[in-house]
Amino acid sequence: MPAVPGYTHLSRVGEGTYGVVYSARDERTGAVVALKRLRSPEAADGLTQAAAREMRALQRLRGATGVVRLLRVVAGERERDGSASLFLALEWAPFDLGRVLDAAPRPFDVAAAKRVAQGVLAAVDACHAAWTLHRDVKASNVLLTEAGGVRLCDFGLARTFGAGGGDAGDGPAAAADDGPLADPPRTPRVVTLWYRAPELLFGGDEYGEGVDAWAAGCVVGELLRGEPLFPAASEAALAAAHAALLGAPSPRIWPGLPRTPLGAALASAPPGQPFNRVAASFPGLSPAGAALLNGLLTYDPSRRLPLRHALRSPWFREHPLPASDAAVAAAAASAVRLGGDAGARAALRAAADAAARPPADRRLAARVGAAFGSARRRVVGL
Repeated sequence: MPAVPGYTHLSRVGEGTYGVVYSARDERTGAVVALKRLRSPEAADGLTQAAAREMRALQRLRGATGVVRLLRVVAGERERDGSASLFLALEWAPFDLGRVLDAAPRPFDVAAAKRVAQGVLAAVDACHAAWTLHRDVKASNVLLTEAGGVRLCDFGLARTFGAGGGDAGDGPAAAADDGPLADPPRTPRVVTLWYRAPELLFGGDEYGEGVDAWAAGCVVGELLRGEPLFPAASEAALAAAHAALLGAPSPRIWPGLPRTPLGAALASAPPGQPFNRVAASFPGLSPAGAALLNGLLTYDPSRRLPLRHALRSPWFREHPLPASDAAVAAAAASAVRLGGDAGARAALRAAADAAARPPADRRLAARVGAAFGSARRRVVGL
Protein backbone atom coordinates (compact mmCIF):
# COMPACT_ATOMS: atom_id res chain seq x y z
CA MET A 1 0.00 0.00 0.00
CA PRO A 2 1.60 3.29 -1.05
CA ALA A 3 2.18 6.18 1.33
CA VAL A 4 0.82 9.54 0.19
CA PRO A 5 1.77 12.67 2.15
CA GLY A 6 -1.27 14.41 3.60
CA TYR A 7 -3.53 11.34 3.42
CA THR A 8 -4.10 8.50 5.90
CA HIS A 9 -5.90 5.15 6.10
CA LEU A 10 -5.38 4.23 2.47
CA SER A 11 -7.44 1.24 1.41
CA ARG A 12 -7.67 -0.21 -2.07
CA VAL A 13 -11.27 -0.05 -3.28
CA GLY A 14 -11.01 -0.95 -6.94
CA GLU A 15 -9.18 -0.67 -10.21
CA GLY A 16 -10.30 1.59 -13.01
CA THR A 17 -9.41 0.95 -16.63
CA TYR A 18 -6.34 3.15 -16.29
CA GLY A 19 -5.32 3.12 -12.62
CA VAL A 20 -5.75 1.65 -9.14
CA VAL A 21 -8.14 3.53 -6.85
CA TYR A 22 -7.81 3.88 -3.06
CA SER A 23 -9.98 5.48 -0.43
CA ALA A 24 -8.19 7.80 1.99
CA ARG A 25 -8.77 10.58 4.47
CA ASP A 26 -7.46 14.07 3.81
CA GLU A 27 -5.50 15.10 6.93
CA ARG A 28 -6.24 18.78 6.31
CA THR A 29 -10.02 18.56 6.01
CA GLY A 30 -10.88 15.16 7.45
CA ALA A 31 -12.89 14.36 4.32
CA VAL A 32 -12.84 10.95 2.64
CA VAL A 33 -11.43 11.14 -0.89
CA ALA A 34 -10.55 8.78 -3.71
CA LEU A 35 -6.89 8.56 -4.69
CA LYS A 36 -6.24 7.26 -8.20
CA ARG A 37 -2.69 6.11 -8.82
CA LEU A 38 -1.46 7.15 -12.26
CA ARG A 39 2.17 6.11 -12.43
CA SER A 40 2.86 2.96 -14.39
CA PRO A 41 6.23 1.17 -13.98
CA GLU A 42 5.97 0.16 -17.64
CA ALA A 43 5.90 3.78 -18.85
CA ALA A 44 9.30 5.18 -19.68
CA ASP A 45 8.63 8.51 -17.99
CA GLY A 46 6.41 7.03 -15.29
CA LEU A 47 3.18 8.35 -16.80
CA THR A 48 1.20 6.60 -19.52
CA GLN A 49 -0.57 8.50 -22.28
CA ALA A 50 -3.91 7.49 -20.78
CA ALA A 51 -2.90 8.88 -17.38
CA ALA A 52 -1.78 12.16 -18.94
CA ARG A 53 -5.05 12.40 -20.88
CA GLU A 54 -7.09 11.83 -17.73
CA MET A 55 -5.21 14.42 -15.70
CA ARG A 56 -5.56 17.07 -18.40
CA ALA A 57 -9.23 16.27 -19.02
CA LEU A 58 -10.14 16.56 -15.33
CA GLN A 59 -8.26 19.84 -15.06
CA ARG A 60 -10.08 21.13 -18.13
CA LEU A 61 -13.48 19.94 -16.82
CA ARG A 62 -13.21 21.31 -13.29
CA GLY A 63 -16.65 22.53 -12.30
CA ALA A 64 -18.42 20.77 -15.19
CA THR A 65 -21.85 19.38 -14.29
CA GLY A 66 -21.73 15.74 -13.25
CA VAL A 67 -17.98 15.23 -13.76
CA VAL A 68 -16.05 13.78 -10.83
CA ARG A 69 -14.22 16.67 -9.16
CA LEU A 70 -10.42 16.79 -9.19
CA LEU A 71 -9.21 18.09 -5.82
CA ARG A 72 -5.43 17.85 -6.09
CA VAL A 73 -2.61 16.17 -7.96
CA VAL A 74 -0.17 14.77 -5.40
CA ALA A 75 3.03 12.73 -5.48
CA GLY A 76 3.40 9.69 -3.24
CA GLU A 77 6.51 8.95 -1.24
CA ARG A 78 9.56 7.92 -3.24
CA GLU A 79 9.95 4.25 -4.00
CA ARG A 80 13.12 2.16 -4.01
CA ASP A 81 14.02 3.17 -7.55
CA GLY A 82 13.82 6.83 -6.58
CA SER A 83 10.59 7.49 -8.47
CA ALA A 84 7.37 8.79 -6.95
CA SER A 85 3.89 7.65 -7.86
CA LEU A 86 1.47 10.32 -8.98
CA PHE A 87 -2.08 10.38 -7.61
CA LEU A 88 -5.25 12.22 -8.48
CA ALA A 89 -7.21 13.17 -5.37
CA LEU A 90 -10.88 13.02 -6.40
CA GLU A 91 -14.16 13.60 -4.65
CA TRP A 92 -15.44 10.44 -2.98
CA ALA A 93 -18.34 8.52 -4.54
CA PRO A 94 -18.90 5.08 -2.97
CA PHE A 95 -20.92 3.35 -5.71
CA ASP A 96 -20.37 2.73 -9.38
CA LEU A 97 -23.50 2.20 -11.44
CA GLY A 98 -22.27 -1.06 -12.95
CA ARG A 99 -21.85 -2.60 -9.51
CA VAL A 100 -25.28 -1.37 -8.42
CA LEU A 101 -26.96 -2.81 -11.53
CA ASP A 102 -25.12 -6.11 -11.14
CA ALA A 103 -26.09 -6.38 -7.48
CA ALA A 104 -29.85 -6.22 -8.11
CA PRO A 105 -31.81 -7.03 -11.28
CA ARG A 106 -33.96 -3.90 -10.90
CA PRO A 107 -32.33 -1.61 -8.33
CA PHE A 108 -34.20 1.50 -9.51
CA ASP A 109 -37.85 2.16 -10.11
CA VAL A 110 -38.77 4.29 -13.13
CA ALA A 111 -38.53 7.55 -11.19
CA ALA A 112 -35.04 6.78 -9.86
CA ALA A 113 -33.92 5.49 -13.26
CA LYS A 114 -35.04 8.78 -14.80
CA ARG A 115 -33.01 10.75 -12.27
CA VAL A 116 -29.84 8.74 -12.92
CA ALA A 117 -30.43 8.94 -16.68
CA GLN A 118 -30.73 12.72 -16.44
CA GLY A 119 -27.46 12.84 -14.53
CA VAL A 120 -25.62 10.70 -17.08
CA LEU A 121 -26.89 12.70 -20.04
CA ALA A 122 -26.09 16.01 -18.32
CA ALA A 123 -22.55 14.92 -17.43
CA VAL A 124 -21.71 13.79 -20.96
CA ASP A 125 -23.32 16.91 -22.39
CA ALA A 126 -21.14 19.03 -20.09
CA CYS A 127 -18.07 17.30 -21.50
CA HIS A 128 -19.20 18.08 -25.04
CA ALA A 129 -19.89 21.70 -24.11
CA ALA A 130 -16.23 21.84 -23.06
CA TRP A 131 -15.19 20.29 -26.40
CA THR A 132 -14.23 16.98 -24.82
CA LEU A 133 -15.13 13.47 -26.00
CA HIS A 134 -15.10 10.95 -23.15
CA ARG A 135 -14.89 7.88 -25.43
CA ASP A 136 -15.55 5.34 -22.69
CA VAL A 137 -19.01 6.12 -21.31
CA LYS A 138 -20.35 3.00 -19.58
CA ALA A 139 -22.12 2.02 -16.39
CA SER A 140 -18.83 1.25 -14.62
CA ASN A 141 -17.65 4.81 -15.28
CA VAL A 142 -20.74 6.37 -13.72
CA LEU A 143 -20.35 6.95 -9.97
CA LEU A 144 -23.05 7.71 -7.43
CA THR A 145 -22.20 9.89 -4.44
CA GLU A 146 -23.45 9.22 -0.92
CA ALA A 147 -26.10 11.88 -1.58
CA GLY A 148 -27.19 10.20 -4.83
CA GLY A 149 -25.53 12.57 -7.28
CA VAL A 150 -24.18 11.26 -10.60
CA ARG A 151 -20.47 11.65 -11.42
CA LEU A 152 -18.79 10.64 -14.70
CA CYS A 153 -15.23 9.36 -14.20
CA ASP A 154 -12.30 7.55 -15.88
CA PHE A 155 -11.12 9.97 -18.58
CA GLY A 156 -8.14 7.96 -19.82
CA LEU A 157 -9.50 7.89 -23.38
CA ALA A 158 -10.77 11.48 -23.41
CA ARG A 159 -9.65 13.93 -26.07
CA THR A 160 -10.59 17.36 -27.27
CA PHE A 161 -12.33 18.10 -30.57
CA GLY A 162 -13.54 21.02 -32.65
CA ALA A 163 -12.92 24.39 -31.01
CA GLY A 164 -11.34 22.58 -28.06
CA GLY A 165 -8.17 22.03 -30.05
CA GLY A 166 -8.05 18.36 -31.01
CA ASP A 167 -4.93 16.27 -30.62
CA ALA A 168 -2.59 14.94 -33.25
CA GLY A 169 -4.40 11.64 -33.69
CA ASP A 170 -4.32 8.73 -31.28
CA GLY A 171 -0.91 7.18 -31.80
CA PRO A 172 2.29 7.62 -29.77
CA ALA A 173 2.76 11.10 -31.19
CA ALA A 174 -0.53 12.20 -29.67
CA ALA A 175 0.72 12.52 -26.11
CA ALA A 176 0.25 16.29 -26.33
CA ASP A 177 -3.52 16.20 -26.06
CA ASP A 178 -4.10 19.71 -27.32
CA GLY A 179 -1.91 19.97 -30.41
CA PRO A 180 -2.44 22.30 -33.34
CA LEU A 181 -4.47 19.99 -35.55
CA ALA A 182 -8.26 20.14 -35.44
CA ASP A 183 -10.20 16.88 -35.60
CA PRO A 184 -7.67 14.54 -37.30
CA PRO A 185 -8.55 10.88 -37.91
CA ARG A 186 -9.14 9.07 -34.63
CA THR A 187 -8.70 5.47 -33.62
CA PRO A 188 -11.88 3.37 -33.76
CA ARG A 189 -10.45 1.20 -30.96
CA VAL A 190 -12.20 3.12 -28.19
CA VAL A 191 -15.22 2.54 -25.95
CA THR A 192 -15.77 -0.74 -24.12
CA LEU A 193 -17.36 -3.25 -26.51
CA TRP A 194 -20.84 -3.37 -24.96
CA TYR A 195 -21.21 0.40 -25.43
CA ARG A 196 -19.45 0.81 -28.79
CA ALA A 197 -21.29 2.81 -31.45
CA PRO A 198 -21.84 1.36 -34.95
CA GLU A 199 -19.43 3.82 -36.63
CA LEU A 200 -16.67 2.49 -34.34
CA LEU A 201 -17.72 -1.13 -34.80
CA PHE A 202 -17.46 -0.69 -38.58
CA GLY A 203 -13.95 0.75 -38.30
CA GLY A 204 -14.65 4.46 -38.78
CA ASP A 205 -11.94 6.92 -37.76
CA GLU A 206 -14.00 10.06 -38.29
CA TYR A 207 -16.48 10.44 -35.48
CA GLY A 208 -17.61 12.91 -32.87
CA GLU A 209 -20.07 13.44 -30.03
CA GLY A 210 -22.27 10.65 -31.36
CA VAL A 211 -20.05 7.90 -29.93
CA ASP A 212 -20.70 9.23 -26.42
CA ALA A 213 -24.42 9.74 -27.16
CA TRP A 214 -24.76 6.10 -28.27
CA ALA A 215 -22.96 4.87 -25.16
CA ALA A 216 -25.15 7.08 -22.97
CA GLY A 217 -28.19 5.54 -24.67
CA CYS A 218 -26.86 2.09 -23.78
CA VAL A 219 -26.60 3.19 -20.14
CA VAL A 220 -30.17 4.57 -20.17
CA GLY A 221 -31.45 1.28 -21.61
CA GLU A 222 -29.47 -0.62 -19.00
CA LEU A 223 -31.08 1.43 -16.23
CA LEU A 224 -34.53 0.55 -17.55
CA ARG A 225 -33.87 -3.12 -18.27
CA GLY A 226 -31.74 -3.82 -15.20
CA GLU A 227 -29.05 -5.49 -17.31
CA PRO A 228 -26.75 -4.49 -20.20
CA LEU A 229 -28.43 -3.90 -23.56
CA PHE A 230 -25.66 -5.45 -25.66
CA PRO A 231 -23.53 -7.80 -23.47
CA ALA A 232 -21.58 -9.16 -26.45
CA ALA A 233 -18.36 -11.15 -26.24
CA SER A 234 -17.20 -10.29 -29.79
CA GLU A 235 -17.68 -7.74 -32.55
CA ALA A 236 -19.88 -10.17 -34.49
CA ALA A 237 -22.06 -10.80 -31.45
CA LEU A 238 -22.32 -7.05 -30.88
CA ALA A 239 -23.42 -6.44 -34.48
CA ALA A 240 -26.01 -9.19 -34.11
CA ALA A 241 -27.27 -7.70 -30.83
CA HIS A 242 -27.61 -4.26 -32.45
CA ALA A 243 -29.56 -5.77 -35.34
CA ALA A 244 -31.81 -7.83 -33.06
CA LEU A 245 -32.99 -4.74 -31.17
CA LEU A 246 -32.77 -2.01 -33.81
CA GLY A 247 -32.93 -3.83 -37.13
CA ALA A 248 -29.93 -4.37 -39.38
CA PRO A 249 -28.17 -1.25 -40.69
CA SER A 250 -28.49 -0.35 -44.35
CA PRO A 251 -27.66 2.64 -46.59
CA ARG A 252 -31.35 3.54 -46.49
CA ILE A 253 -31.27 4.38 -42.77
CA TRP A 254 -27.54 5.15 -42.63
CA PRO A 255 -26.31 6.72 -45.91
CA GLY A 256 -22.75 6.88 -44.59
CA LEU A 257 -22.54 3.13 -43.98
CA PRO A 258 -20.78 2.33 -47.30
CA ARG A 259 -18.06 4.87 -46.48
CA THR A 260 -16.96 3.02 -43.34
CA PRO A 261 -14.13 0.49 -43.79
CA LEU A 262 -16.34 -2.54 -43.07
CA GLY A 263 -19.66 -1.12 -44.21
CA ALA A 264 -18.74 -0.97 -47.91
CA ALA A 265 -19.08 -4.74 -48.22
CA LEU A 266 -22.01 -5.10 -45.87
CA ALA A 267 -24.04 -2.33 -47.50
CA SER A 268 -24.32 -4.22 -50.79
CA ALA A 269 -25.60 -7.41 -49.16
CA PRO A 270 -29.29 -8.33 -48.85
CA PRO A 271 -30.86 -6.68 -45.80
CA GLY A 272 -31.01 -8.47 -42.49
CA GLN A 273 -33.64 -8.29 -39.74
CA PRO A 274 -35.46 -5.03 -40.62
CA PHE A 275 -37.59 -4.33 -37.55
CA ASN A 276 -36.98 -1.94 -34.66
CA ARG A 277 -38.02 -3.76 -31.50
CA VAL A 278 -37.30 -1.14 -28.84
CA ALA A 279 -40.98 -0.61 -27.96
CA ALA A 280 -41.59 -4.36 -27.74
CA SER A 281 -38.45 -4.91 -25.67
CA PHE A 282 -39.46 -2.24 -23.13
CA PRO A 283 -43.21 -2.87 -22.75
CA GLY A 284 -43.62 -0.49 -19.82
CA LEU A 285 -41.85 2.38 -21.53
CA SER A 286 -43.97 5.29 -22.76
CA PRO A 287 -43.79 6.47 -26.40
CA ALA A 288 -41.70 9.45 -25.24
CA GLY A 289 -39.26 7.13 -23.48
CA ALA A 290 -39.01 4.86 -26.52
CA ALA A 291 -38.38 7.92 -28.72
CA LEU A 292 -35.55 9.03 -26.42
CA LEU A 293 -33.93 5.60 -26.49
CA ASN A 294 -34.32 5.29 -30.26
CA GLY A 295 -32.92 8.79 -30.74
CA LEU A 296 -29.76 7.94 -28.83
CA LEU A 297 -29.47 4.50 -30.45
CA THR A 298 -29.72 5.73 -34.04
CA TYR A 299 -27.33 4.03 -36.49
CA ASP A 300 -26.57 7.18 -38.48
CA PRO A 301 -24.43 9.39 -36.23
CA SER A 302 -25.49 12.52 -38.14
CA ARG A 303 -29.11 11.80 -37.13
CA ARG A 304 -28.39 10.61 -33.59
CA LEU A 305 -30.03 12.67 -30.86
CA PRO A 306 -27.63 15.27 -29.39
CA LEU A 307 -27.48 15.10 -25.61
CA ARG A 308 -28.65 18.68 -25.15
CA HIS A 309 -31.84 17.67 -26.96
CA ALA A 310 -32.09 14.37 -25.09
CA LEU A 311 -32.18 16.29 -21.82
CA ARG A 312 -35.32 18.08 -23.04
CA SER A 313 -37.16 14.82 -23.74
CA PRO A 314 -40.83 14.87 -22.68
CA TRP A 315 -40.14 11.56 -20.91
CA PHE A 316 -38.52 13.47 -18.04
CA ARG A 317 -41.70 15.54 -17.62
CA GLU A 318 -44.05 12.56 -17.54
CA HIS A 319 -45.24 10.86 -14.38
CA PRO A 320 -43.56 9.41 -12.51
CA LEU A 321 -41.27 12.42 -12.43
CA PRO A 322 -37.55 11.93 -11.75
CA ALA A 323 -36.91 10.92 -8.14
CA SER A 324 -34.79 12.86 -5.67
CA ASP A 325 -31.08 12.26 -5.28
CA ALA A 326 -31.82 10.90 -1.80
CA ALA A 327 -34.07 8.21 -3.29
CA VAL A 328 -31.33 7.25 -5.74
CA ALA A 329 -28.78 7.01 -2.91
CA ALA A 330 -31.09 4.81 -0.84
CA ALA A 331 -31.77 2.47 -3.77
CA ALA A 332 -28.07 2.15 -4.62
CA ALA A 333 -27.05 1.47 -1.02
CA SER A 334 -29.79 -1.13 -0.62
CA ALA A 335 -28.86 -2.92 -3.84
CA VAL A 336 -25.17 -3.16 -2.95
CA ARG A 337 -25.88 -4.22 0.63
CA LEU A 338 -28.23 -7.00 -0.44
CA GLY A 339 -26.43 -8.04 -3.61
CA GLY A 340 -22.86 -8.33 -2.35
CA ASP A 341 -20.41 -8.80 -5.22
CA ALA A 342 -23.18 -9.95 -7.57
CA GLY A 343 -21.12 -12.95 -8.67
CA ALA A 344 -21.26 -13.95 -12.32
CA ARG A 345 -22.81 -10.73 -13.63
CA ALA A 346 -20.06 -8.63 -12.07
CA ALA A 347 -17.41 -11.00 -13.44
CA LEU A 348 -18.79 -10.66 -16.97
CA ARG A 349 -18.75 -6.87 -16.69
CA ALA A 350 -15.20 -6.87 -15.34
CA ALA A 351 -14.06 -9.07 -18.22
CA ALA A 352 -15.74 -6.76 -20.75
CA ASP A 353 -14.15 -3.71 -19.14
CA ALA A 354 -10.70 -5.29 -19.30
CA ALA A 355 -10.98 -6.78 -22.80
CA ALA A 356 -8.41 -5.73 -25.38
CA ARG A 357 -9.57 -3.59 -28.27
CA PRO A 358 -8.51 -5.42 -31.46
CA PRO A 359 -7.74 -3.50 -34.65
CA ALA A 360 -10.20 -3.42 -37.50
CA ASP A 361 -9.08 -5.63 -40.40
CA ARG A 362 -10.49 -7.99 -43.00
CA ARG A 363 -10.90 -10.78 -40.46
CA LEU A 364 -12.93 -8.40 -38.33
CA ALA A 365 -15.01 -7.56 -41.40
CA ALA A 366 -15.76 -11.24 -41.84
CA ARG A 367 -16.72 -11.67 -38.20
CA VAL A 368 -19.02 -8.65 -38.27
CA GLY A 369 -20.45 -9.76 -41.59
CA ALA A 370 -21.30 -13.15 -40.11
CA ALA A 371 -23.68 -11.45 -37.74
CA PHE A 372 -26.00 -10.54 -40.61
CA GLY A 373 -26.46 -14.00 -42.13
CA SER A 374 -25.05 -16.24 -44.85
CA ALA A 375 -25.60 -13.75 -47.69
CA ARG A 376 -23.45 -11.22 -45.94
CA ARG A 377 -20.84 -13.85 -45.12
CA ARG A 378 -20.42 -14.40 -48.87
CA VAL A 379 -20.07 -10.67 -49.45
CA VAL A 380 -17.15 -10.35 -47.07
CA GLY A 381 -15.40 -13.41 -48.39
CA LEU A 382 -15.95 -16.17 -45.85
